[in-house]
Amino acid sequence: MIKKLSLAMIAGMTLNASMAAAAPIAFTETTDAGALPGGAIFVGSTGPNDGGTISGSTGETDFEDLFRFSWDGGLFDADIAGFGSTNLDTMVFLFRDDATFIGGNFDTSAPGDLLTDITLDLVSADYLLGVSGRDHDPLNSSGDAFRSGNQGTLDNWFADITGPTGSYTITINQIDSNGGGNGTVPEPAPLALLALGLTALAWGRRKRRA
Repeated sequence: MIKKLSLAMIAGMTLNASMAAAAPIAFTETTDAGALPGGAIFVGSTGPNDGGTISGSTGETDFEDLFRFSWDGGLFDADIAGFGSTNLDTMVFLFRDDATFIGGNFDTSAPGDLLTDITLDLVSADYLLGVSGRDHDPLNSSGDAFRSGNQGTLDNWFADITGPTGSYTITINQIDSNGGGNGTVPEPAPLALLALGLTALAWGRRKRRA
């Protein structure tokens, strides 16, 4: 009885692990998310199968927002849409948790295209997602803009600009008409645990029959 119970518990634990994936993010900015890592707001833990949304806004003294999130690992896809009477035209940037620049979409298309997206394959870790109005670039410690091919860590933002402000919504890993997102790909680690539990259960049954 004890052996049966322990094997059943293993199977149950692996099933629970497969369902205990990071949850979809549903975050709305109510206080300023900040511009630098120390002021970034943590919005949750998510992954390719979960995604979610982040809603925020920029103002006349708040041209950029920085959000911290935990990622399960895998393809990260985010679409940022600006809206409202000001027609906010956004740019988006991704940094490691130590503020090292990874990549961004500087929205080099003609002004008026209010949809910006970024797609990167990321390992499991914490990251910073930055949003700003068009031409309001993040800068490294030397004052150089990342859009020019410079690397380094986020230190400041380009201040000599008064662009449109308004609201935006970030949609993470949602399947779209172009196949964006990754919502149907199973997570390998929980599935491996499930397989291990089922193998242990089958081994126990064979041993009892012998």
